[in-house]
Amino acid sequence: MFAAFKDIWGNQALLAGLGKAVETGKLAHAYLIMGAEGTQKETLAHAIASAILCDAPTATGGACGHCSSCGFLRGGGHPDCHAIYPDGQSLKIEQIRALRDEASLHSFMSEKRVFLIFQAEALTDQAANSFLKLLEEPPAGTHFILSTGQAARLQPTILSRCQILKIDRLGIAELGAALHAAFPDLQPEEAAEIARRSQGLPERARQAAAPEALARRQSDLALRERIMHGDLTDLFRLAEEMEKNKDEVERLLINLSDWFGTDLGLGQADSSFSAGRIRAIAPLLEEIALSRQLIKNVNARLVLDVLFIEILRFRGVLQGGRASS
Repeated sequence: MFAAFKDIWGNQALLAGLGKAVETGKLAHAYLIMGAEGTQKETLAHAIASAILCDAPTATGGACGHCSSCGFLRGGGHPDCHAIYPDGQSLKIEQIRALRDEASLHSFMSEKRVFLIFQAEALTDQAANSFLKLLEEPPAGTHFILSTGQAARLQPTILSRCQILKIDRLGIAELGAALHAAFPDLQPEEAAEIARRSQGLPERARQAAAPEALARRQSDLALRERIMHGDLTDLFRLAEEMEKNKDEVERLLINLSDWFGTDLGLGQADSSFSAGRIRAIAPLLEEIALSRQLIKNVNARLVLDVLFIEILRFRGVLQGGRASS
């Protein structure tokens, strides 16, 4: 897979450092990319690999996108670039043995070879020990790029052999601007709203900004309006309409948690809601979480009926007042 540094949103200091390393030929033999799910870890790994293998890197060290090496990567395969993912729940010793065998061979198109290991925290102890030997004595011209969202699960000795690259979430304003640039048809206020709900995660924001996702979002917003403004009879009717589709009920419960939690600014430094109002709404969020558990074994309509009664009781808090008793 081909990727360029320009495909990464934000993280400019990190990208500048990597570009300089490519430009000066001072690349580490092993990188470990650390970041939360949705922070473009995999894209960054491919961008580094593309830059390493590129025949004519740009002035800023990124892959050119036009040479034969970049062409092979765009086509989905390069003989000097190999990637492994967990086989089921783990990265197994057999996968690392195959990687070691491949690493012992000469490169095909250039003087460098790149091996990408995704979800490196999934390495079994045996696999990690085998891979460590390769890290300690890497073949000349070989680079390893690992990614993880759970660095604490990696062996300390592997961590110590890698140069750590931390890819961060973006600020809401920065992510909104990047979204608007990537999706020009998005109105700035729509981009800002998606950025806020994506909690600074570019991959989540990209998915939410896709046309099909936006169409679904319009449907979700209409449903939200119905829940926030309908009377009890209408809400009971909604529960009846949804009861036979548990997937839709599950989606609704996830959305309710997101709507109410995000709208309250939970975890957001710029929240306009007081701590008191956040405490006041906490029981409703707990009720939503409980409902998600109950629908696995309890009639969905009954669960929704009870939840909708609670939402009616908390409408005052959600709209800036108090919950009814």
